[in-house]
Amino acid sequence: MGAGGRGVGENQYCLSTAHTVVNDLRIFTYLYQFVIQMTENILNQLILFNKYLKIYI
Repeated sequence: MGAGGRGVGENQYCLSTAHTVVNDLRIFTYLYQFVIQMTENILNQLILFNKYLKIYI
């Protein structure tokens, strides 16, 4: 973390930062997939609802 660059400390910091970034990406991917699934579900329900409306109207 220090500006002087104490070898080991710097490496630990870089590793932990990289690990955090990987974890964030993983969480983001899960969220992204979840949002896509929800959107697909909602669209499918709207399409079904639309079909029912057409039947009744």
